Amino acid sequence: MKRKKGGTGVIFDSHTHSRFSTDSKAEPRDMMEAALKKGLAGLCVTDHYDCDEIPAFCTLENLRGAKAALEPLRQEYAGRLEVLRGVELAQGVLCPKILEVLRGVELAQGVLCPNEAREPLALTDYDYILGSVHAGRWREDYYWMDYRDPPHPLPVLIREYFENCLAVARWDQVDALAHLGYLKRYAIRDGVTLDYTPYDDLIDEILCTLIATGKALEVNTSGFRYGLPEWIPGIEIWRRYRAMGGELVTIGSDAHRPEDIGAGHKEAQRMLRELGFTRFFYFRARKPVAVEL
Repeated sequence: MKRKKGGTGVIFDSHTHSRFSTDSKAEPRDMMEAALKKGLAGLCVTDHYDCDEIPAFCTLENLRGAKAALEPLRQEYAGRLEVLRGVELAQGVLCPKILEVLRGVELAQGVLCPNEAREPLALTDYDYILGSVHAGRWREDYYWMDYRDPPHPLPVLIREYFENCLAVARWDQVDALAHLGYLKRYAIRDGVTLDYTPYDDLIDEILCTLIATGKALEVNTSGFRYGLPEWIPGIEIWRRYRAMGGELVTIGSDAHRPEDIGAGHKEAQRMLRELGFTRFFYFRARKPVAVEL
């Protein structure tokens, strides 16, 4: 594990999206320039690949395009800004062609769409693979759901979401788990407040699994931009993670626009220090690099 001196507000944004993600229009160069203007030490571009059958949102062509665009920028910005390449690999949807095989089967090893994940993982030389859950079984992305009139009872959906997060945490192909508690980001849009306390045991199992398997937990700072009064995950989960001995923490803005790169990082670092964390991390060549808080 490498170590980088910090203590003076070093900002490294480990979760950003460019135009090679369907939900972003950000040009990679504009992202780099925004990062420089904000004084970032570096950023990792983690464009989407959702392992389901939403073709526009999970094309290998996009990932190849991101790689081709970022390689020259890494060289151009060397010495001024560290530019790393990752992928946000979402495992949330069970593809229809394997539903019948997996229906009723415990997904003990985590990966929900193993065949669909194999191809993006084969595009090698990632610095960072961020695992996430964007959707539940037989359903579209949680973003599109009306939380005032959900397709299934919210307790069922929430439990399923955390079960899928546990499955991803157990999977050996990812370096970190993104935005644990993702549903709150969109429920607030519909005026719905979600209570995760009935799922504390399941959440604690996720945290223990991340610690035991050497994966990082992400402080996702986007919650404030969506109207939440908290990080994703919330501070109570961070307290429990710290009490369990969790140390491996990344910080990501989840920016889809250049102006959001690095957003909330200083506040996130302050929160981590107050909870007793002494370092945060980013990943280079799939290895954690420590930054002193």
